[in-house]
Amino acid sequence: MLNKTSSFDQQTFNYGVAQENKLYIQSIKMKDDESEWLQGNNCIICELPFSKCGKAHHCRVCGNPVCKTCSNKLINDKRSCDLCFKRIQMVDQEKLKKQQIKTKKEAIKELKIQIQKQQEKNDSMKEQIKELQNQFERQESEHISQERSLQDQFDQKINTIRQQIENNKRLEQNIQGEQTQLEKLEYEISDFSNQIEKKRFTIKLGKEQNVKQNENLQKQEKNQQDLQLNYDKKKQELIEQQEKQVKPESQISTNQSKQEDLEDKSTQFKNKKEKHKENCIIY
Repeated sequence: MLNKTSSFDQQTFNYGVAQENKLYIQSIKMKDDESEWLQGNNCIICELPFSKCGKAHHCRVCGNPVCKTCSNKLINDKRSCDLCFKRIQMVDQEKLKKQQIKTKKEAIKELKIQIQKQQEKNDSMKEQIKELQNQFERQESEHISQERSLQDQFDQKINTIRQQIENNKRLEQNIQGEQTQLEKLEYEISDFSNQIEKKRFTIKLGKEQNVKQNENLQKQEKNQQDLQLNYDKKKQELIEQQEKQVKPESQISTNQSKQEDLEDKSTQFKNKKEKHKENCIIY
């Protein structure tokens, strides 16, 4: 953008020209001395005799005699004729035009410089815009590639999650199967524990029966001992009788038969005792 302060300011220009005109007017040599005044009977502007138009006045710029009507202008607070005033005014206008032209040329030159600078800035801005556009395109391509990679990662994660869900379902099914198996095992264990309790109960009963059998066995052993004692006594008595006297053969045979019966009873009692021991070992 062009600098607004460099544009043509008419008010400032007029003020500068007015100052220059003021200096120019101040530099005009005024003819205040009467020796420099020209003499005449008529006004040099309207050419009327002073006898008709009044007192003769003198212009302080050119020194010519003029009437009051033709010299009512002031230059440097001093009387001036209309011709000198117009001439100075024309000079001022010409200077003003020249100064305006000069100022406008300078303004145009400055504007050209600013336009050139602005063009250079625009060129640099175009290059920056082009570079930014290239950067944007590169970033856009990178963003697209990153988006694709992220999409691929997202798809992979979704697939892994789906696989994990399927694996979890399978694990749940396996867990359910294992739970059913555990329930079956618990049922079997409870059944087995019941069987164990039954066996314990039967063992307890068997132990009680063993105790009773042991008591019976002890009684039988006691009876056997008693029988053995009786057998020994009778045997001893028989031996004593045989020693004392000779008995008939029939009595001897009866005694032998009694002795054999006692021996059979003792062997049977021993067999029963062994069977009872075996039963106790089994329980």
